Amino acid sequence: MNNHKTNKHDIKLEKATTFLIIYIISSVFILIIIKYVVFENEAYSLLTNEGWASFLGSYVGGVLGGLGTLLAMYLTLKNTIELQEENKKDTEEKIAQNNYLHNKEYQSDKIQREKERREDEGNRRRAIRIAFADDIAEELGRYLADISKYHYASVLSGSYYDSKNQAYSEMTEMEKKLKDIYMEIENSKDLTEEQIFQLAAKQKRFEIEYETKRNNYYERKKECENNSNSGNRIIANECFFTLKNKLIGVDDAEDLLSSLQELHSKSSTLQDKGLDSQIGNWLENITQRIIKEYDNFRKKYIDMSEI
Repeated sequence: MNNHKTNKHDIKLEKATTFLIIYIISSVFILIIIKYVVFENEAYSLLTNEGWASFLGSYVGGVLGGLGTLLAMYLTLKNTIELQEENKKDTEEKIAQNNYLHNKEYQSDKIQREKERREDEGNRRRAIRIAFADDIAEELGRYLADISKYHYASVLSGSYYDSKNQAYSEMTEMEKKLKDIYMEIENSKDLTEEQIFQLAAKQKRFEIEYETKRNNYYERKKECENNSNSGNRIIANECFFTLKNKLIGVDDAEDLLSSLQELHSKSSTLQDKGLDSQIGNWLENITQRIIKEYDNFRKKYIDMSEI
């Protein structure tokens, strides 16, 4: 840019010098012409040489002075126009450079903003997926705990009912013996005092035994009721259908859903067939499998938010 300006100034200086030289040469040449054409010719003239010299000097001076003035005005005007064009060009170049820098900075900011927007969007999607996976984990934990409780309650229900029935049988048997003692005492008119004393002692012993048998029966009955309440599978059913509704159509949840369906259906089927001894190991194995499948699902599902 500066070299370009320097070259232009050098050209202008050369042009001005050329015009000056031409001007000087023209002035000298005109004087020579006047000398030989006007003063040294043999043509008759009414004017003397002094008159011609005065006239021609004024005329030539006016012409040359006007020419010099015009030349100076031309060079000044030309220089002014060229300077304005250079200033305009410099201004346009500065504006273009500023626009380029501004546009470059804008594009850089735009790229950075887009990068930050994508990162924020990725973090938002990841947070949503983590919250969903945590919700599934909580629901799955409730389900596995309740289905296990249902299983073990079902396994124990048989022994509880047997104990209750045995206690009931023992209580009713003792109740019958106690009633028989009461009948004997009512018909004890012909008995001796020693026999009546023996019946009274036997009655007291039977009453104590009956009270013990009756308390044992009510305890066994309460155990059956508690076991029945804990093994009703209401919570497990609710959790299962909640998990099924949430996971249907979700990527990478097919294996987990399939295992849940297998656990929910077979846990009751095996118990209905009386295969309690088989369901213990099966329940433990499928529970571990479901936990592992959930862990795989969680990793894949959360990682999908980064794609």
